[in-house]
Amino acid sequence: MPDVARRKILKGGLGLMSLAVARRPVAAAASFPDHQITVVCPFAPGGINDLCARVAARGLENTFKRTAVVENKPGASSILGMATIARSPPDGHTLVTCSDRIVCFPTIGATPFDIEKDFAPVTRLVVVPMFLVTRKGLGVKTVDELTALAKFDPNLTFASTGSGSTTHLTGALFKARAGVNLVHVPYKGSMPAISDVVAGHVDIMFADLGTAASFIDSSHVNAIAVASAKRAMRFPNIPTFAEQGMADFVASLWIGLLARGGTPPDLISKINKAVQAIFADAEMAKPILNLGAEVATDTPENFVRLIEKERARMAPILRAENIHL
Repeated sequence: MPDVARRKILKGGLGLMSLAVARRPVAAAASFPDHQITVVCPFAPGGINDLCARVAARGLENTFKRTAVVENKPGASSILGMATIARSPPDGHTLVTCSDRIVCFPTIGATPFDIEKDFAPVTRLVVVPMFLVTRKGLGVKTVDELTALAKFDPNLTFASTGSGSTTHLTGALFKARAGVNLVHVPYKGSMPAISDVVAGHVDIMFADLGTAASFIDSSHVNAIAVASAKRAMRFPNIPTFAEQGMADFVASLWIGLLARGGTPPDLISKINKAVQAIFADAEMAKPILNLGAEVATDTPENFVRLIEKERARMAPILRAENIHL
């Protein structure tokens, strides 16, 4: 075969290959979903993360007319559940809800996955204020009283939803700001953690609104402060830390949604738009809104920027407190 003819055939073949590659993501988005969608929740049932997963799954099922289920896989500071999706195909059919602890993974220890390469951010879902709650018999009503007690008794305990979680980091931040010692007691989820505070087995907890609301309403715990810039609409009688003399003590929990790393960008965009519409629907989001959580969906690009910013902000705190998985 003459060289000129060979080059034309090769050039044409490469052109077809490039076209096929270029069209692959479009085809993936167009055919999505073609089987069951699974939303993995790496936390125990009953908390705000679990609730977000169920709202997302129900909405995706209604939107795409495909079965969508939630799988709870708690354990190892959410690593167990997240590792599941890190082994899944990058086709958008397996998603995972996450908490803001994902920004800590590169700093606090090795994981069986690469948080930056194995996951593709879809959107943040909600933001939830954090409350400082105590067991009923602790005998403190203010931040100052708790600080004084902690200085007298260095063995006071605080529950968290796992090492590196928002509940853990908020407790560590309080220890540093108040100059006290607290013994960390990690749990596999928010419900087991606050249940032990209610039972009197643990002294305090920094709990998100979704976890704490019913226990505050029923007076099973005492809520002495909210870690927000302003009082929460759900509990306007609970003062902020700033109002009690601890200026700039602000912490909130956010929940996000991730896909498998390598999922085509246009498929990420398709899922993102569907999820934004789901959480913008007041009726669909009602279970979350009733807890006082704020819907905070955004573009994948903005979610990536948020993660990067928070990772840079939290790394020095993690190192200073020597927090590891």
